[in-house]
Amino acid sequence: MKRLEKLLLNLVPKKRWRRIIRDYYNIPKPLTIKEFPYKSKSLKLYESDYNCGYTEWRQSERGLEMALAKLWLEQIEGEVIEIGAVSPYYFPKAVTHVCDPADVHPRVDLKCSMFELDLKGKNVLCISTLEHISTGEYGVNINTEESPIKGFNKIVQESRECFITFPVGASKELDEYFAAEKFKSIPLNNDESLEVLFYKRGFEDNDWKEEKDFSLINLIPYGPAAANAVVIITKNCKNIS
Repeated sequence: MKRLEKLLLNLVPKKRWRRIIRDYYNIPKPLTIKEFPYKSKSLKLYESDYNCGYTEWRQSERGLEMALAKLWLEQIEGEVIEIGAVSPYYFPKAVTHVCDPADVHPRVDLKCSMFELDLKGKNVLCISTLEHISTGEYGVNINTEESPIKGFNKIVQESRECFITFPVGASKELDEYFAAEKFKSIPLNNDESLEVLFYKRGFEDNDWKEEKDFSLINLIPYGPAAANAVVIITKNCKNIS
């Protein structure tokens, strides 16, 4: 389907293309929600032709993820290494290095597993990538020594600052870990803090809302049209030199 989508993008006017996709996925109705609550303000959902969509019909989870990633990238200081090639498709020059063993994007300069990298002291971005670890997807060989939780812990424990997201329902391991709030037991230095947010929405809208009850993560399936919930993790360092 992705190859066909790219072809159609070059041949069909954008508004007509949106209607085609809406009909193909049987998306129920046009939408008007263009913002979501984040802390004490509202942020505009990100919009893009690539694996994201527009706010007048149901977007993928990228609308939320990329809006928050953009905000984080604008505020972070220093070089950023990305685990999983996502941002180059939206912000081509936003990060310094991209690690991905399979993606063919020209910005990928580290064709290896994230477990081969030393992330100590690095600013790390990781968008909807952890759930793919050790699944055999994209032609990557399964390594039984690697797992989504090990990847999460590696980033959080080694990074200087980090921004991580994953879609609920795509990895049972991640869902169970966060539903039980095990992230609270990760050891951090005194100058570090970990913020974990859980957003969910209904099938018929883009109305993302923060949910405080993490146990619900185990009950939310992925799909049928993109993620219905996303977990967002941010590690901050108070003493940035």
